[in-house]
Formats: sequence, structure tokens, C-alpha cells
Amino acid sequence: EISACLVGSEMCIRDSSIQICILRALSCFLGLLDRIIVYFNRYALCFVAIHNYDFLRASQSASMMFRERGWSMLLNDDIIDMVLNVGHVIIGTVSMTVGYIYGRLTGLSHAYTVLLTVFGFAVGYLISIVALSTISSAVATVYLCYLDDPLALQVSLIVDPIYDSFLFSVAFSLSRYPIQTCTCRSRRRG
Repeated sequence: EISACLVGSEMCIRDSSIQICILRALSCFLGLLDRIIVYFNRYALCFVAIHNYDFLRASQSASMMFRERGWSMLLNDDIIDMVLNVGHVIIGTVSMTVGYIYGRLTGLSHAYTVLLTVFGFAVGYLISIVALSTISSAVATVYLCYLDDPLALQVSLIVDPIYDSFLFSVAFSLSRYPIQTCTCRSRRRG
């Protein structure tokens, strides 16, 4: 990838067209960014915990599994993190309001009330990030386990209604995208 970028930059110097140079530089940057993202994704830590791989191998395996099975687009539409971010803001706002009311009821000066309000938002926001990060991690783990063994949820009799609704939502989400071949090989653990 880097050698292709160097060849492209030499051609750009010879052609001396600014638009071509900008497009080639942007293409090189995006290609390198794509290669870096393979090594830094949140699913790699789940893969380390599940399969006991080292971090680099786990991040490559997780990225490759999502791409091979056509789930890359589904993960881009994952709204759970957006909902959690809204939750962080709401909890921060509630903490901010409590700080403001406390400052007004106790008769603090305006400067201290503003300081208490800002501090309340920051503390509430940060505490909610810590508290709700377990939900985000659990969802990432469920996605990874489902991709690793799709039949594992179906085997359990307790989870049948959850599995059916999850399968329906995944099928509905994937129906918005072009059909991709899936190289899933289910393993039955016995």
C-alpha cells in the first residue's frame, strides 16, 4: 500500500495536476487509515476475552470476520452507542440541574452556582460513561459471539423468543443493503 502511494506521488509530480495529486493523496490516506482501523477496533478486546488471542491477532481476526460475513455495514448502523451517548447527556443534564438547584437553595453566589452547575454536568456525564460502558461491551460481545457461532443462541431453549426477534431484526437490517455472500460455517459444540 505504501509503495503504491509512493509510485502515485511520483506520477503526480510528473503530471503536475493539482486535482489528481489531491485525489491520490486522499486515496493513500484513506487506504492507510483502513489498514490502521483493522488494528484498533472495540471488538478486538472482546475477541481477546473470548478466544484468548493476543491483541493484534484478535483485531485482525475480528475485522476479517465482520468483512467476510457481511456485517461491516450493519455495525455502521449500530445505534446502541448513539442511544448511550444521549443517555450520558441526559444524566449529565440531570446532575447539572441538581447542582443548580442546590446552589440556588443554599444561597451561593452566582459564580459558585455556575461552577457547581458545570461541575455537576461533568461528574454526571463521566459517571454515566463508566456505568453504561458495560452495556456497550455486552452488545459488542453478543455480536461477536453470534458471528462466531450463529446457532449457539438457537440451541438454548430459554433464549428462543429472544433469538427469533434478534434474527428478525438482523435480517431486516441486512435487507437494506445489497446481498453479500456469507461464508459462515456453523460449528456445533457438543
